[in-house]
Amino acid sequence: MVLLRLAIAAKTTELGWVSGDTLGDPAGYHQTIRRLKQDLRSAGVDADNLIVNSRAKQYRLSVPRGHVALDPARLQGFQWVGLDRLGVAAKPAKASA
Repeated sequence: MVLLRLAIAAKTTELGWVSGDTLGDPAGYHQTIRRLKQDLRSAGVDADNLIVNSRAKQYRLSVPRGHVALDPARLQGFQWVGLDRLGVAAKPAKASA
Protein backbone atom coordinates (compact mmCIF):
# COMPACT_ATOMS: atom_id res chain seq x y z
CA MET A 1 0.00 0.00 0.00
CA VAL A 2 2.88 2.38 0.69
CA LEU A 3 4.21 2.13 -2.85
CA LEU A 4 0.68 2.67 -4.17
CA ARG A 5 0.28 5.80 -2.01
CA LEU A 6 3.60 7.14 -3.32
CA ALA A 7 2.61 6.39 -6.92
CA ILE A 8 -0.75 8.11 -6.52
CA ALA A 9 0.90 11.17 -5.01
CA ALA A 10 3.35 11.23 -7.92
CA LYS A 11 0.43 11.29 -10.35
CA THR A 12 -1.91 13.64 -8.50
CA THR A 13 0.17 16.25 -6.66
CA GLU A 14 2.57 18.85 -7.95
CA LEU A 15 5.74 17.42 -6.41
CA GLY A 16 4.55 14.02 -5.20
CA TRP A 17 5.46 14.39 -1.52
CA VAL A 18 3.60 12.25 1.02
CA SER A 19 3.74 12.91 4.74
CA GLY A 20 5.45 10.03 6.51
CA ASP A 21 2.79 9.74 9.18
CA THR A 22 0.20 8.91 6.50
CA LEU A 23 2.29 5.96 5.31
CA GLY A 24 1.91 3.91 8.44
CA ASP A 25 2.03 4.21 12.19
CA PRO A 26 3.09 7.81 12.91
CA ALA A 27 5.66 6.53 15.39
CA GLY A 28 7.03 3.88 13.03
CA TYR A 29 6.64 4.96 9.41
CA HIS A 30 10.44 4.91 9.09
CA GLN A 31 10.26 1.13 9.51
CA THR A 32 7.54 0.93 6.86
CA ILE A 33 9.73 2.81 4.37
CA ARG A 34 12.77 0.71 5.33
CA ARG A 35 10.85 -2.54 4.70
CA LEU A 36 9.52 -1.25 1.36
CA LYS A 37 13.06 -0.36 0.29
CA GLN A 38 14.31 -3.81 1.33
CA ASP A 39 11.59 -5.47 -0.74
CA LEU A 40 12.41 -3.31 -3.75
CA ARG A 41 16.14 -4.02 -3.43
CA SER A 42 15.45 -7.76 -3.38
CA ALA A 43 13.66 -7.25 -6.71
CA GLY A 44 16.73 -5.52 -8.15
CA VAL A 45 15.44 -1.95 -7.81
CA ASP A 46 17.72 0.88 -6.67
CA ALA A 47 15.34 1.78 -3.84
CA ASP A 48 17.49 4.51 -2.32
CA ASN A 49 17.28 6.50 -5.54
CA LEU A 50 13.65 5.60 -6.23
CA ILE A 51 12.22 6.68 -2.87
CA VAL A 52 13.59 9.92 -1.50
CA ASN A 53 13.13 11.71 1.81
CA SER A 54 12.61 15.48 2.09
CA ARG A 55 14.31 15.51 5.51
CA ALA A 56 10.99 16.98 6.71
CA LYS A 57 9.14 13.67 7.28
CA GLN A 58 7.99 13.43 3.67
CA TYR A 59 8.71 10.84 0.96
CA ARG A 60 8.18 10.63 -2.78
CA LEU A 61 9.09 8.64 -5.86
CA SER A 62 11.96 10.35 -7.64
CA VAL A 63 10.72 9.72 -11.16
CA PRO A 64 8.87 12.04 -13.53
CA ARG A 65 5.09 11.89 -13.20
CA GLY A 66 4.75 10.56 -16.73
CA HIS A 67 6.89 7.54 -15.85
CA VAL A 68 4.45 6.36 -13.18
CA ALA A 69 1.87 3.96 -14.58
CA LEU A 70 -1.17 2.78 -12.67
CA ASP A 71 -3.39 -0.02 -13.97
CA PRO A 72 -7.02 1.11 -13.47
CA ALA A 73 -8.31 -2.48 -13.54
CA ARG A 74 -6.13 -3.35 -10.55
CA LEU A 75 -7.18 -0.23 -8.64
CA GLN A 76 -10.93 -0.89 -8.73
CA GLY A 77 -10.91 -2.53 -5.29
CA PHE A 78 -9.16 0.38 -3.59
CA GLN A 79 -11.93 2.90 -2.91
CA TRP A 80 -9.58 5.20 -0.96
CA VAL A 81 -7.50 5.77 -4.09
CA GLY A 82 -10.04 8.16 -5.58
CA LEU A 83 -9.99 6.92 -9.16
CA ASP A 84 -11.55 10.16 -10.36
CA ARG A 85 -8.38 12.00 -9.25
CA LEU A 86 -6.44 9.71 -11.57
CA GLY A 87 -8.75 10.31 -14.50
CA VAL A 88 -10.13 6.77 -14.28
CA ALA A 89 -13.83 6.03 -14.28
CA ALA A 90 -14.86 3.71 -11.48
CA LYS A 91 -16.78 0.64 -12.55
CA PRO A 92 -20.42 0.77 -11.53
CA ALA A 93 -21.41 -1.55 -8.69
CA LYS A 94 -22.87 -4.85 -9.79
CA ALA A 95 -26.62 -4.99 -9.49
CA SER A 96 -27.88 -7.64 -7.14
CA ALA A 97 -30.26 -10.19 -8.57
